[in-house]
Amino acid sequence: MRIYSKIIWSFFTFLILSSCIPDSGAADEIGDLDVVYTNYNSNFNFSSGTTYAIPTSVIIVSEESITPGDRPPTLDFIVSDQILSALRNNMNARGFTQVNIQADPDYILLPTATQEGRELLFNYGAQFWTWWFPEFSAGLLFQYPNFDPQTITSVNTGSLLIQFIDNRNRVANSPVPVHWIGVVNLGLSGSQTDNSNRATRGVNQSFNQSPFIQK
Repeated sequence: MRIYSKIIWSFFTFLILSSCIPDSGAADEIGDLDVVYTNYNSNFNFSSGTTYAIPTSVIIVSEESITPGDRPPTLDFIVSDQILSALRNNMNARGFTQVNIQADPDYILLPTATQEGRELLFNYGAQFWTWWFPEFSAGLLFQYPNFDPQTITSVNTGSLLIQFIDNRNRVANSPVPVHWIGVVNLGLSGSQTDNSNRATRGVNQSFNQSPFIQK
């Protein structure tokens, strides 16, 4: 199921009420519109694993199909690299160790984004990642067990979605459970530096809102 505009607006109303945003006057800079949303599986023990892997790029997800094994479009290198660095720094600071995806990591973090004019779909096909992790076979979708409240399934354009997956208990050819999400709503500007800085702040805030991610 996908949730479209009227529920998306309700979602961002919730974000504005529950996230850290400027509290004075109208937004006069694009950064004033940044909000961060997190949700997680309250029954999952985030300290049970030790290692994690992150991809080499932040991919761009769309409703268009992709051939398994093909690499989808990616964010600009500078912005992508800053996002991945922020993920790495936060995970390392919390006691986890980054390893190569071939080293069978305990956890996998998947960062995705959207281009202008598209929504970011939480239930996109896992084949978007088979170029990096072939074990995500074609046709698999992501599940969100024990989220409270239940996560919505799409957000506005210009958003970054981070998904946290337990690779140890993943079952081959079965839906992939996601135990934590961070959503950074970014109205991307024309400045790479501005986009990088705001994305980094958003990733850091998503971890600040999630103290349970700790070794």
